[in-house]
Amino acid sequence: MKTVKQLTLLSLYLLSAGYPADRLLAQEISGSVPDPESLPVISVTDEGEPLVPVKFLSSPVTSRVDIGLGYVADDAYKFGRYNGLETEGVYLLGDVKLREFNEDGNFWSLRGTNLGLESRYLRLDGGKQGSYRLFLQYDELPNYRDNTVMTPFDGVGSNNLGLPQGFDINSNLGSNMQSFELETKREALGVGARIIAKQRWHFDVDFKNETRQGVDATGAAVANGQQQLVSLTTAAIIPEPVDYETSLVNAKVEYAGDDGQVDLRYHVSVFSNNNNSIDWQDPFNPATTASMSLAPDNEFHQLSLNGGYKLP
Repeated sequence: MKTVKQLTLLSLYLLSAGYPADRLLAQEISGSVPDPESLPVISVTDEGEPLVPVKFLSSPVTSRVDIGLGYVADDAYKFGRYNGLETEGVYLLGDVKLREFNEDGNFWSLRGTNLGLESRYLRLDGGKQGSYRLFLQYDELPNYRDNTVMTPFDGVGSNNLGLPQGFDINSNLGSNMQSFELETKREALGVGARIIAKQRWHFDVDFKNETRQGVDATGAAVANGQQQLVSLTTAAIIPEPVDYETSLVNAKVEYAGDDGQVDLRYHVSVFSNNNNSIDWQDPFNPATTASMSLAPDNEFHQLSLNGGYKLP
């Protein structure tokens, strides 16, 4: 009885996979039912014709596009911290994956995720197998930290913060407070190439430029005295402007021979801050203006050489 039940379940599976019923019945009686893992899963019509054309069955599907709509029922700033879904409403959702490989070795591919959101990513690759490969890439990433912060300073987002006329921290602080959002967004664009000049030589180079803009928060202190005593120092949390730009370059040369190999690499990172310093009025003493330096411009260079040789 156990064998009969197994054959019955297997028969149902094979029938759902499009296996001919008359052929299945004959093989079931003779006990030679085929292994389902060795059979193609093909759906057919009542007339026995495949629902999917044969030319598509012989070639795997390599492209896909997904488009849809998403809805956020309520404002939720933290929920949308890294995707931009912080406010109520309808959002476009889209993913794409397109590829084509030709018999002469040429190929291209396009891949994208979250195309309707602020966390979108898109990359295009192309080239010829065994010869060269090129790519172009773009991506974004928001960072929504808080939308409930308040400050008495005017000029939020700039490097010059002032206080309202007649400001007094002891008498009218509450009436001079204004709200702003702690948020930044990163955008990056990259491009690169890999070239196989000869069978044993490989060349790689890629460049990436990234910008980050928005408003952050930082601590600041003012020493109100010639001796700069701790008791005379006042402190405040001030909105810091963020306007960064980072450029990255990676280059590599490889050689692989029968008896040895060499790998030469160069990496450079250049950081630029469009705001070198920030000025602000001391809320405890508006007559005093202070200044503080921000993250400085800087560069980093690295050169490395690696190799190996097979001893006799």
